[in-house]
Amino acid sequence: ENRVMDGNVEWRQREEGADEVVDGKVDWRGRRALKQKHGGMKVSLLILATFGIENMATLALAVNLVTYFNGIMHYELADAANMLTDYMGVSYMFSIVVAVLADTWIGRYKSVVISGFFESLGLALLTIQAHMGRLKPAICNVNVKDAHCEKLNGKQEAFLFIGLYLLAFGSAGVKASLPSHGADQFHERDPKEANQMSTFFNALFLALCVGGAVSLTFNVYIQDNKGWVWGFGISTVAIVFGTIIFAFGLPLYRIHVARTTNPIMEIIQVYVAAIRNRNLPLPADPIELYEIEQDKEAAVEIEYQPHRDIFRFLDKAAIGRRSDVEPENQETRNPWKICRVTQVENAKIILSMLPIFCCSIIMTLCLAQLQTFSIQQGSTMDTKIAKHFNIPPASIPIFPVIFLIIFVPFYDRICVPFLRKFTGIPTGITHLQRIGVGLILSAISMAIAAIIEVKRKGVARDNNMLDALPVIQPLPLSIFWLSFQYFVFGIADMFTYVGLLEFFYSEAPRSLKSTSTCFLWCAMALGYFLSSIMVKVVNSATKNITASGGWLAGNNINRNHLNLFYLFLSILSLINFFVYLLVSKRYKYRPQHLVENHVVDGNVKWMQQEERAEVVDGKVDWKGRKALKHKHGGMKVSLLILAAIAIENMGTLSLAVNLVSYFNGIMHYELADAANMVTDYMGVSYMLSIVVAVLADTWIGRYKSVVISGFFESLGLALLTVQAHMGRLKPAICNVYVKDAHCEKLSGKQEAFLLIGLYLLAFGSAGLKASLPSHGADQFDERDPKEAMQMSTFFNALLLAVCIGGALSLTFNVYIQDNNGWDWGFGISTVAIVFGTIIFAFGLPLYRIHIAHTKNAIIDIIQVYVAAIRNRNLPLPADPIELYEIEQDKEAAMKIDYQPHRDIFRFLDKAAIKRKSDVEPENQETPNPWKLCRVTQVENAKIIISMLPIFCCSIIMTLCLAQLQTFSVQQGSTMDTRIAKHFNIPPASLPIIPVGFLIIIVPFYDRICVPFLRKFTGIPTGITHLQRIGVGLILSSISMAIAAIMEVKRKGIARDNNMLDALPYFIFGIADMFTYVGLLEFFYSEAPKGLKSTSTCFLWCSMAVGYFLSSILVKVVNSATKNITASGGWLAGNNINRNHLNLFYLFLSILSLINFFVYLLVSKRYKYRPQHPAVTAANSE
Repeated sequence: ENRVMDGNVEWRQREEGADEVVDGKVDWRGRRALKQKHGGMKVSLLILATFGIENMATLALAVNLVTYFNGIMHYELADAANMLTDYMGVSYMFSIVVAVLADTWIGRYKSVVISGFFESLGLALLTIQAHMGRLKPAICNVNVKDAHCEKLNGKQEAFLFIGLYLLAFGSAGVKASLPSHGADQFHERDPKEANQMSTFFNALFLALCVGGAVSLTFNVYIQDNKGWVWGFGISTVAIVFGTIIFAFGLPLYRIHVARTTNPIMEIIQVYVAAIRNRNLPLPADPIELYEIEQDKEAAVEIEYQPHRDIFRFLDKAAIGRRSDVEPENQETRNPWKICRVTQVENAKIILSMLPIFCCSIIMTLCLAQLQTFSIQQGSTMDTKIAKHFNIPPASIPIFPVIFLIIFVPFYDRICVPFLRKFTGIPTGITHLQRIGVGLILSAISMAIAAIIEVKRKGVARDNNMLDALPVIQPLPLSIFWLSFQYFVFGIADMFTYVGLLEFFYSEAPRSLKSTSTCFLWCAMALGYFLSSIMVKVVNSATKNITASGGWLAGNNINRNHLNLFYLFLSILSLINFFVYLLVSKRYKYRPQHLVENHVVDGNVKWMQQEERAEVVDGKVDWKGRKALKHKHGGMKVSLLILAAIAIENMGTLSLAVNLVSYFNGIMHYELADAANMVTDYMGVSYMLSIVVAVLADTWIGRYKSVVISGFFESLGLALLTVQAHMGRLKPAICNVYVKDAHCEKLSGKQEAFLLIGLYLLAFGSAGLKASLPSHGADQFDERDPKEAMQMSTFFNALLLAVCIGGALSLTFNVYIQDNNGWDWGFGISTVAIVFGTIIFAFGLPLYRIHIAHTKNAIIDIIQVYVAAIRNRNLPLPADPIELYEIEQDKEAAMKIDYQPHRDIFRFLDKAAIKRKSDVEPENQETPNPWKLCRVTQVENAKIIISMLPIFCCSIIMTLCLAQLQTFSVQQGSTMDTRIAKHFNIPPASLPIIPVGFLIIIVPFYDRICVPFLRKFTGIPTGITHLQRIGVGLILSSISMAIAAIMEVKRKGIARDNNMLDALPYFIFGIADMFTYVGLLEFFYSEAPKGLKSTSTCFLWCSMAVGYFLSSILVKVVNSATKNITASGGWLAGNNINRNHLNLFYLFLSILSLINFFVYLLVSKRYKYRPQHPAVTAANSE
């Protein structure tokens, strides 16, 4: 109910007992989910634990696989970096596939469990390859000048890729379904649970940080000190453990009910119908557009979207011809000729999200570079942080992770409530605002990275150590210098990625929550893929102007021009930010189902509804019964999801930061090749998330998607564990850093085994990214003011879970990897993923489970475009009410998604223009959806297209992060890692510093900042998602600038305070908290109801694109600077002291700054979609 009183909005809960059932969610037995029994914040803890464990198991791989590919598998550094970014890109890209399956077929819960299996399988294969000598090249130091190290043979390489991409697939499934399944535990239309959902998404990021902290410390340590066999083995165990934890929550989960119709197909039908009706004139009144009739009860089961005046061409899909709307055809209308308005609006939502999606890609591209080259930077630096303790270079991201673990709760508990008071938004700031913050921070982070690389190379040059052997001859510069860039990017992460998750989930149609959230993973996938391409392009472009053969060519990072590459990324990020500003400014949020709005004194105040709607619309319990608020979902249930997220991050983060070392030192890939392998892996992982998300939204459901992804992730880690343990599955031991060392390369079978495990891990990770945040957000009712605020807290808690898992990963996992071997590292990650999946599964009876639509929301959106194209020659009606929309009553609107018409993208409205043949009585129930779409369908398409600029602006931040995750670790390996008399911090554990800070700051932000801001803004999240994203973006640019400064210092002095390396990580960690959480919230909140998972996957897709661009950028920079540097490129070779990483970081900082300004323009033009109040009434008081 809306009451306008002096400009403020107040929500009150309804007192009716109907609020007990959570609509659209069931329990594990198919019965309706109940609020008091299923879902909620407590249950989401299992999901958060799973997410954290998964991150713990995989993050160390993401940051350290470049080292593995370069040092162990003997790939060149640029190739190793591209392999990593490709792996991550594939993982994120897979997530959209898993998300679609989760949404439409298997469900999100099953998706997570299955993904966990594949992830553990991939890790197991990698463990085997790391262990068996015959599955990898002979040991050889690739860093030795003129060393002729053995390459992988075909079988070895095949084994590597099988394990790698099984891991990618499993990771994709977890990404695709776990967040969505976590969000499913909250009722969006319940004010309390809407707030809890916001908290869940923040907690999701926190779980990532916690898991990442463990991964960047323990996992990286294991990889670097115990070997990659231990590293992969521990990750395998972690994934298995996380999957078990997730599965244990089965009786408590609110389970999304997969639709019998495919929402993807429904969107396609909109475009087809719009194209077929392109010559029909749009009715002046959108009410003339086709929409099915409904009663009050049916509206709970069938989503209705009100027509919006955006993408009017899609409205032509809802133009009812006479033959389509005859009475005898109402039940058998051709969905390819006429679509419901809701169908058209869903297509508009997806279309509106695309610009936001695109803007988030660059951030992932930057992230890919940080995750690859930063590790190599760290390997050249002093890693001692105590007298007898060295931090692995792959653990460098632990600093921003620790910071995020602190900052995410602070943001969720303090900042969001504070901002909420002013904005009235459950998330404090809008999703797009949060994303924009992260985008500008990512640009800053890359600038810092460039400056630090200048510093690092200066130290190497001043001490005549340009050709010094990393680790053996570390630079007299502390690895903590690299933490600055990670710090800023970490904050950008929090804002952009969480903002994207929330944005895609919230804006997505009900049937496409997982698919929508996977837009994040797809953006990350594209970022990772573009990272690999960029590295190659940069190397090619600078081949003739640098002595090293390109900015990033060769294994000697000291002879490369990484600083210029980072500077370029910073500029690119800055441009992306300004584009994002334009895009987000034009974006129109889809209408939200709010419970009741009261406008008082310009502030938004939420109160509980007087009529308590116990049933959570659109959610069921695991038995298919309607989900009830008091039984299913909510903040308590979301704790399981947060736990799953934390455990997943714990199992994988150390891999992300330390895999470069594994690829380089164990698999004998060149440094750049190892870095690219890591960014490719991460790009694939993020890109797969959109696939998993679509599946989760339209087929398998988010819960199933998370479970399945957990399986694949644990499978991939298991394969990596096997490879790391078995000598015959990897090259012979060889010091790749020894000059003139001819280290054996991976054989074809060894490389295949590696890639299979790696990309199974990527797939599983993609599935978790695609579905877990959406499933977590599903535990809250966006239309319930209280749950809307809880949803904001959830998203902040999600970041906290990520940080906690990351902290464990960056400490314990990194330690295991570095000291006990990679077989232990992968093995522990495998166990973590399995455990996290089990924890998540345990919440099944308590979850609010999103009901996958029988109709495909993606098809709905495609139908809008088809119908709009077909009706392109038809004139738009002067009054949008003439556009086609099915009739509905008040109750039916709760079951069927309705979106009000908005005057944006009016060309799509043509899809809802009714022709005479479409509106005949016999065709009213069966209009051809490819000729006529509902206004709601058109509006959903508008929402998706509106998100794309935000998506694009987030890519640069990930691109910068990729550099911090790779080169910073290599920097740290050359520096003094002592932090105490008898304690050295591994370079790969450096990110533990910002992670630890985030563990503190995230609860502070959520508990203090958000409530404080909420008082002034009236926004449940304190500030808008776009504001939060923007903060993260500018911080990421600052982080890269600091990284550049730190690199200059590292190369220019004999020894310095090693804690200074943490600054870039610290700032990037804050950027993470703002941008990534903001992106998560933005994509989730703005997504159409059926595309929540898919929408949140925009974040992962953005990251994937960022990682892929990272690889491309490294190669482009190396190629462009090949003839102007003695090292053959800014980033060429294995000697990071001879490289120009400082210039590369500076370049990334400038790129990120440009991206931030682009984001300002995009977000300024973005129009949030209308929110749906549960009850509406006018108040004349």
